[in-house]
Amino acid sequence: WQQRVPHSFAAIAAIAMLFRKGCVRQTLGRRLASSFSLGARKRSWSLGVRDNEFDRPWFGTAEELQQSNLLPPGAKLTAMPYAYYKQPGMSSDPCEVSYSIESARKFSFFESHEDWWIYINECERAGKHQLFNEVLESSSPRCLYFDLDGPPCYKGNHSFIVELLQKFVRSFFLGDKLGWQDFDPQPVVLQSHQKEKYSCHVMFPQIQFDDYRHQNQYMSWILRSLGKVVVDVEGGQERLLRRLVDRAPYRSFQLLRGPFACKLKNKEVVRSSKFEPEEYFDNDVLTCFAGYVQKAHALPIPSMEEILQSNQELLETDRDEEDVRSKDNPALFADQFQQRHHSDFLDLAGLTELEQYEVLLQYLGDGRADDWCSWWYISGITCSMFRSFNHCDEAKKRIWEAHCRWSSRSFKFDEAENWQRITEADQAPHLPTLRSLKRLVEHDHPLMKVRDKLWTFHMPKRAAEGQLPSV
Repeated sequence: WQQRVPHSFAAIAAIAMLFRKGCVRQTLGRRLASSFSLGARKRSWSLGVRDNEFDRPWFGTAEELQQSNLLPPGAKLTAMPYAYYKQPGMSSDPCEVSYSIESARKFSFFESHEDWWIYINECERAGKHQLFNEVLESSSPRCLYFDLDGPPCYKGNHSFIVELLQKFVRSFFLGDKLGWQDFDPQPVVLQSHQKEKYSCHVMFPQIQFDDYRHQNQYMSWILRSLGKVVVDVEGGQERLLRRLVDRAPYRSFQLLRGPFACKLKNKEVVRSSKFEPEEYFDNDVLTCFAGYVQKAHALPIPSMEEILQSNQELLETDRDEEDVRSKDNPALFADQFQQRHHSDFLDLAGLTELEQYEVLLQYLGDGRADDWCSWWYISGITCSMFRSFNHCDEAKKRIWEAHCRWSSRSFKFDEAENWQRITEADQAPHLPTLRSLKRLVEHDHPLMKVRDKLWTFHMPKRAAEGQLPSV
């Protein structure tokens, strides 16, 4: 009996341990489940995707929604964040539970902006927080909008910031020249009241775009021009708008938080992030939607070409912006100039700067001579070449002939107009250089390699001293 006791005790202990682990695992699972469901009661939703919520069906992607055949004509897509439980991996200890909370988006729709507004007002009256985002597809019309974010110290200057942005928009779109009324364009502001940051959306319902492509023709230049607005502050100057305006929310498929919508952070609704409208344009409550376009509200806006012709400062680059990048001057790096059938090798090594200039002009993409922005910019490069060879009349003659050969590809070619543009460019303190022309060619021929430096050969020391190795 004394010999069998340890074996029986060990067996009983093992059974007890297994039972204990099972109880702990089940208890911990129930505890997690109960905590999640309690949070769901507090916030009116739980972790994971719910197919029906806020009185409408939801889908995992916009494509699934569009393929469901539920969308009525003129429907407005909406998106909403949700949190879900993610278990990264299995732990070696069966009692240890490892999990994380992630977020994603799901999609639904409203029949119209009016239907959307009625519903969110019902939510406001019921004290129910919602997270509806506008969905701006590439074909969706939209008005001009800005997303401003910054430290909380800017809250006290909110009115000044909105007024400064309004004046900037009026100046950019040549409002005085077009005869706009003094108070146009009128902003519609949605502001949150978070203590830790300054955040608002500013819409201009009178500045309207047909779709993403139309918007993109202007936004790249607008965002670039923000840095030209300088405000005097205590202790110096500040480019206030460039600091506050977010450059991100201008994609072909864009989500933008709607009126009275909150953010979701770590599965918790941030109630202070709710975007509350300050006022509406022309008493039209729907003007707080970026995707709401009413032709009766629209102001006449000039083309981007007309804006650049009237405001030449937009084409000038600062000394630290001489190396042109597509994000800074996107009109020069449009896809329409690219020719992907060229896979040759362009060798500029050993050529003089003048010879490189003549060759590079020949390789510029089709359509650049007809494009006003490209013509304007390349005329500046020609002017910089004149400056470099100002001492040599023969070189200046070759530069002018090469420029005219390139510019004459356009049916709009006028020799006198080209000379006038180059003369005007000579007044600018900084001009694009030959290196900028090389980058244009590299963009226009993405499959073509361009070499502008000689290869370096390393000679053995004995050969360099005249002692060739014996064969």
